[in-house]
Amino acid sequence: MPTRRLFISSTVLLSFMFLLFYVSLFSQEYSYRHYTVKDGLIQNQVISMFQDSRGYLWLGTKGGVSRFDGLKFQNYTVNDGLLSNLVRRFYEDENGGIYFCSLNGISKLYKGVLNTVLLNDTLPQDKNTLIIPHLSKTDFCVLNKNRLATYIGPYDSVLIQKLSGFVDLEIGSIVEEKAYNKYWLRGEENGLFSIENDSIVYFNKKMRTGFVKDKSGGIYSFYENTLYQPDTTNFTFNDLYHFPTEESVTLYDFDQSKNAYLVSGQKKILVFNGKEVEEYKKKFNFINRLLIDREDNLWIATERGFYKKISDVFENFTKETGANEYVWSIVEDEQKNIWFASYGDGLSKFDGENILDIRDYKTAYSYMQGDFFYTGAILATNHNLYFPVKNSGILKFDGSLFSTLPEMPKGSVLDVYEDSLNKRLMVASTAGLVMLENYQSPIIYDSGFIEPKSYIKTIAQDRSGRYWLGGDYMLCIFDGQQFINFPNKQYDYNAGAISIFYDNRENLWIGTSSGLYFYDYNEFRKVARHDLKSQVVSFVELDSTKLLMGISEGLAIFNLEKFYQNWEESLTILDESRGFLGFDCIRNGILKDSENNIWVAASDRVVKFYPDRLKPDTLEPKIVIQKITASGEKADSTMAFYINEITDSVIKLPYFMKNIRLDFNSIHFYAPEKISYKFKLKGYNDNWSGPTSERYVSYTNLSHGKYRFEVIAENADGVRSKIPASFLFEIVPAFWQTLTFRVIVNLVILLALIFTIYIVWSLRNRRKRQIEETEKQISELQLKTIRSQMDPHFTFNALNSISSVIYKEDKEKAYRYFTKFSKLVRSSLEASDKISRTLEEEIDFTRNYLELEKIRFRDQFIFTINVQDGVNLETVVPKMIIHNYAENAVKHGLKHKSENRRLKIEIYSLDNILKVIIEDNGIGRKQAEILSENTTGKGLKIMNNIYDLYFNLYKVRIEQNIEDLMDDSGNSVGTKVGLKIPVLK
Repeated sequence: MPTRRLFISSTVLLSFMFLLFYVSLFSQEYSYRHYTVKDGLIQNQVISMFQDSRGYLWLGTKGGVSRFDGLKFQNYTVNDGLLSNLVRRFYEDENGGIYFCSLNGISKLYKGVLNTVLLNDTLPQDKNTLIIPHLSKTDFCVLNKNRLATYIGPYDSVLIQKLSGFVDLEIGSIVEEKAYNKYWLRGEENGLFSIENDSIVYFNKKMRTGFVKDKSGGIYSFYENTLYQPDTTNFTFNDLYHFPTEESVTLYDFDQSKNAYLVSGQKKILVFNGKEVEEYKKKFNFINRLLIDREDNLWIATERGFYKKISDVFENFTKETGANEYVWSIVEDEQKNIWFASYGDGLSKFDGENILDIRDYKTAYSYMQGDFFYTGAILATNHNLYFPVKNSGILKFDGSLFSTLPEMPKGSVLDVYEDSLNKRLMVASTAGLVMLENYQSPIIYDSGFIEPKSYIKTIAQDRSGRYWLGGDYMLCIFDGQQFINFPNKQYDYNAGAISIFYDNRENLWIGTSSGLYFYDYNEFRKVARHDLKSQVVSFVELDSTKLLMGISEGLAIFNLEKFYQNWEESLTILDESRGFLGFDCIRNGILKDSENNIWVAASDRVVKFYPDRLKPDTLEPKIVIQKITASGEKADSTMAFYINEITDSVIKLPYFMKNIRLDFNSIHFYAPEKISYKFKLKGYNDNWSGPTSERYVSYTNLSHGKYRFEVIAENADGVRSKIPASFLFEIVPAFWQTLTFRVIVNLVILLALIFTIYIVWSLRNRRKRQIEETEKQISELQLKTIRSQMDPHFTFNALNSISSVIYKEDKEKAYRYFTKFSKLVRSSLEASDKISRTLEEEIDFTRNYLELEKIRFRDQFIFTINVQDGVNLETVVPKMIIHNYAENAVKHGLKHKSENRRLKIEIYSLDNILKVIIEDNGIGRKQAEILSENTTGKGLKIMNNIYDLYFNLYKVRIEQNIEDLMDDSGNSVGTKVGLKIPVLK
C-alpha cells in the first residue's frame, strides 16, 4: 500500500512557521455565557458534547447526562435508566433515538423512554467504546479495543462477532467519509487504518492522528501539533499548519467558514482561518471538548461547567484583563490610542495591544484629590485632549505634556463640549456653566439661571447654534445671551435630559431617566417603545441610518431611516443574550473611534463593539413539538405522547381525555430568551394567538373531534418560521356522542324541550312580576309606617309651639298659628298615602312650618329659602326630606338661643343631582344634646330608614352630610346639612 508523505521534516520550515505563528498571533476577550449546576446542569465536569438532528445539545458529565435547549436542562442519571452516569459518547439513529455509550454498556432514549441496548458484562471493559453508523447494512456497530464488533440490528438484536482483520487494535476515534463509503479510525497504539468492505486496511502504523470533519464533510487530521488534510485518492497527507508550542494542541471542530478550532494545553482556544491563528484571551480550566453547533456557536466543555461564546461582536476590557475599574470617559487621540479615564483609578492608554498605566498627569495636578475623572472627555480640533476632573476643573494633554486650565472655578467638571466653529469649549461644572473662548479665558455663569435647581450634566448644539443644557431634572437653552428653561409657555416638556444628541438630519434626541424623546423644532415626541423604558445615557451614530444608544440593559440600535420615513420605532436591544455583558452604561461614556468601532463605558467594564461584525440572525427558528399530554377529570387519567418530529399521523384520544397540554420549543441558541411563539388549534380556534415566550399551551374541556395544532417561532431579528410545526390529534366521541345517537335523541326531546322552555319561561316571568309587585308593596307599607311615626312627631312639636303662644295670651298670633297649622295638617293628611311629592310641594310645606316657628319665636327668627334658577320644581323627592332637617334645626339648634336665630335653605341642581343645604346658626349638636330633654331622637333615624327603602325601591342612593360649624376659637356656631338627591327619570 502506498505510504503517506510528510512535508514537515525540514527544521528550517518549522522555524519559519514558528515565526509566522507568533507574528500572526493575537488575542481577543469575547463574551461568554457560563453554565453550571446553578443553571440546571446535572454536574459541572462536562466531558462530552453532541448535537442531535433536532438541535438539542447533549452534555455528558461525571454525574449524568443533560439535554440543553438553550434555556432549560433535562437531566438523566442511572435513576432514569442510564447504565452509568459517565457517558463519553453519543449517537443518534435515523429514527431520532439517542444512544449513550458508557463503560457499562449502551442505553437508548426514544420517545422519552430510556432502555438498555447493550450490557458490557460479556465484553472487555473499554473507555473508548465507539459507534460506527450504517456499517454492514446494520443500524450501527460497536467497536472496542479487544477485537470484538457488536452489531445492533434494526430490531435492537445483538450479534457479537469478530471483524475481519481486526487484530489487537485499540480504537481512539472514527469518522465517516461518505463519498467513498469509508471509515477512518485512529488506533491508540496502532496508527491509522480504515474499514472498507467490512475489512481493516492499515494506512500508517506509526501515525496516530485523530480525524475531524468540517461542516461540508471534508476530513482533517491532526498529529503532533500539525494540521493535515488527507488525500484519500493518493493516500497522502498534506500539511496545512504547524503549531510550534510546547503545550499539546488538539483539533476539535470547524465552523461553517472552515475555521479550525483547537485547544492548547487544555486552557487556551486557538482559531486557524487558513492563514493566521487567533488566540482567545480568556483562559479556561481544563477544556475537555469544543463543539460548533449548526448555528455556528462555539461551546466549550470544561471541568467547571460549559461555556458558550455568545458573540465576537463585543470585546471586553475588565480589571482581570488589565483595564481600569470604573471607566467614565473614553477618548481617542490623533495617534489612534484609546484613553480610559476612570473614577478613582486614574488614566490609562490602550495602544491596540497593551493597556499602559498613565500617572505623569499628577505633576500638573499636585492638588488633585485622588484619581477621579468624570464623564465627557474630548479630543478637540486644536489637537488637545481635555479630561474632566473631580473638584479640579479640566486636565489638558497636548500630546506630550499634561497641564491645567487656569482661572477655572472650583468644582467638578461633568461634561465638556467643543463648539469648533467658534473655537469655544462649553463646560458643565458643579459651579455652573463655563464658556472658554479660544479654549481659555473662562466666562462663568453660575447655576442660578437653572430651573429647577440642578447640575448641568450634558451639552449639545442645535442647528441654530444654541446650546442645549441638560440635567437629571432640567433642560434649558442658552443662545449666548439668555437662558430659556423648560417647561415654558411654548413647551410643557419636563423630563430632564441625561444626554442630548444632534443627528445628521439636524434634529435632537434626548435621553432621560424614563426613555427617549425626539425634538424637531416643532414638538417633543416620546418614543413609545414598550422595551425602552429605562434611562438613555449616551448616543452615537453608527451610520446615517442607525442611532446607537447606551441604556441600563446594554445597547439599543434605533433605525433612523424607518423613523423618518413613516415614524416607525424600530429598535434592536443588544444585551447579555446578544453578547453585551456590561451593565449600567455610563452617561456620555461612548466613543466612535477612527475605525468606526464603538467603545462603551459600563459600570463593570469597557466594551469594544465591532458594528461590522453584527449580523442579523437570518436562521429560521426550528420548532420541535415535544410532547402532548392528555388528561381527564380524574387525577390518575393522564396520557403522554412524546413526538420526535413533525408528523401527519393522528393520535387518537378517548372521549374523556378533554384537557390537552402541548409542549413545544425552538432549539435556537442565538438569543434564545428572545424567541417568541404564535400558535393556533384548528378545530377550536383558527386564529393565531398573540406572541408569547411561553413554550407550552393548555386547552381544557375540548369537545370530541379532530384538531390540528400549529406553532411558529420568531427570533430576535424578526425571522419567522416559514412552515409551522403541526400535530394532529383526535378526541374520539363516546357512542352517545355519535351523530346517529344525537339525531335520534334530538328528535325525541325536541318538542318536549320546546314545551318545557315555554312553560319555564312563562312561570319565570309570572313569578318575577309577582316578586316585583310584592317588593314594591312591602316598601310602600314600610314607608307609610315610618310616616305614621314621623307625622305625630311633627304634630307633637307644633302643639308645643301653640301651647306656648296661648300661655302668653297672644290671641291674634294664636289664631294665625292655628290657621297655618291646619294647612300643614291638611297637607300631611292629603299626602299620607304617598312616599314622595314634588320639590315645590316640599318647599311650600317647609315654608309654612317655618312661618309658624317664626310666629312662635316672636319674630326673633329669620329664615330664607333660595332656589337656583333652572331647578325643576316638579322634581319628585321623598316626602319631608327638607322639612325634617329644618324642624331639627329649629328644635335643637335655634330653640335655645335668645335672639338672632337664622336658618338658610339653598337648593340647586348639578349633573342630574339635586343639592340641598340647610344651615343654621344654633348652638350645635353637642350642646343641643345636653339641653334637650323631651326629644325622641327618631327624626334622623327615620330619614335614614327612608333613604334605605328609597334605594330598594328606585335603586338610587340619597347622600347626607352633617357638619358642625365652628368659629376661630373652636366654639360651635351652628350646624350645616348637605343633601344629594338623584333625580328620578
